[in-house]
Amino acid sequence: MEVDTVISTTTQPYAGPPDGTETFEYSERLTNGSKYRVSFDGTQCLVERQDNVDYLETFTKWTRPYEFNTQQYLYKPLLLDVSNWRTDTEGCMEERLSSQIFDFTNVDLAQNLDLDLNTVPSAGDPNTQWKPRMADDVYARKVYSHNWTEGDFSVEEVTTSHTFLRSGQYWYSDCPNAKAEKLVEMDAAALDTYLATLNPEGATYHDIGMIWGGRLLSQNGLFASENSDVSGNKPTSRHLIFLTDGQTEPYDVAYGAYGIEPLDQRRWDESSPLSLVQTVEERFKFACNEVKKNNTTVWVIAFGTTLNPAMTECAGPGQYFEADNAAELQKAFSDIAKSMGDLRISG
Repeated sequence: MEVDTVISTTTQPYAGPPDGTETFEYSERLTNGSKYRVSFDGTQCLVERQDNVDYLETFTKWTRPYEFNTQQYLYKPLLLDVSNWRTDTEGCMEERLSSQIFDFTNVDLAQNLDLDLNTVPSAGDPNTQWKPRMADDVYARKVYSHNWTEGDFSVEEVTTSHTFLRSGQYWYSDCPNAKAEKLVEMDAAALDTYLATLNPEGATYHDIGMIWGGRLLSQNGLFASENSDVSGNKPTSRHLIFLTDGQTEPYDVAYGAYGIEPLDQRRWDESSPLSLVQTVEERFKFACNEVKKNNTTVWVIAFGTTLNPAMTECAGPGQYFEADNAAELQKAFSDIAKSMGDLRISG
């Protein structure tokens, strides 16, 4: 049995830093009875016993002021001057007005301008405009940068000594390192040069690819002056070839065209009845149908991956292909060219 008793306490000024008082607490511990300790010596179990009769120990506890400094960080939405975004950033954008859609047979395009391929942005209506993607200023308020500990996403402001992950700087958030090309004639050499600038990194979001492909082709939208019908009497036939090298693969922590999904909640949040993958694929299929409304035929090629139902539904019978190597990819393009009549593939 052990009995601890404080004998006395003394204090005196402490010059610091920081200034204050230091304390000395003197105590005794009186021990009676037996204590046992078990250990192993090879294959033998050893039991040791210590007998105590009025065994007295004395202790001194010394306390002085301690200065502890820690930085606190406040995470919240910010107003930023983005007038130089084209030179200050990689040049990518966040999508314009969008919302969570629960019925894809009845989509309100006025609330989902990302899926509206033809509405031209207006200087007086920010909802119609795209916003610059600020990868250095966005933090995933869930994952700590120093130990990758995960918790719950916090939509509210957060004050903490921890640093959250700037997820826009990681591979799954990669912004394309080459700008998209508008419609232009290219020979094989020019096409090879452009393709060599592309780097297939980042997560896989089929919807944003279909959306921008449709915008670039639309005769009624942002590039209408360049895509007008050749004849006033007969609509020009348009073709969009959608080439993908992977399945739909979004990440909730990624910073993409819709921000960080669970924080910005522009088209999905963690309570949604659809998964993030399902949300991306449903928007992909809807965007595909919007492309077709602009007198455009859609072809889908899965290169090095398999066709999934979203891809085949988008393209329609006879308009989708799988290619596992360069030869099969060339054949897919050749088959598409034969069906289009006036398109020739060379190189």
